[in-house]
Amino acid sequence: MDSKELRDRLQVILGPDLGKFGNGKPAIWIGENVPSGAVNGLQCVIQAVPEARSTIPALNGQHVLIDSYWQVILIDFANAGTIATAMQRIQTQIKRAIRGEVYLASTLKTYAQIRFQIHDPHAITLR
Repeated sequence: MDSKELRDRLQVILGPDLGKFGNGKPAIWIGENVPSGAVNGLQCVIQAVPEARSTIPALNGQHVLIDSYWQVILIDFANAGTIATAMQRIQTQIKRAIRGEVYLASTLKTYAQIRFQIHDPHAITLR
């Protein structure tokens, strides 16, 4: 899967909990340069390129399995407690292992957020 496919999938899964940027577009973004300005609701940021942890040659010598992970961050700008339900929906609808969850609760200076990884192994064909 590529970053746009993951974004489209997460946008459907997060549905009405997904907030909007100040320009009215859904608050889901690929990469680090997230638009500045107010966000209402839940924001989702997806790492632009998955992290490849290892490569495993296939037995036939013509393929390589790449064990990669997408890093995703959800931030609850509304402090509405939607992260738990959003994570439950993601885990139910994406049948890949979600790993490395790190939850940061909201404080007077920060918004609640969670960082997690979606496992995305895939094979590539060698020449």
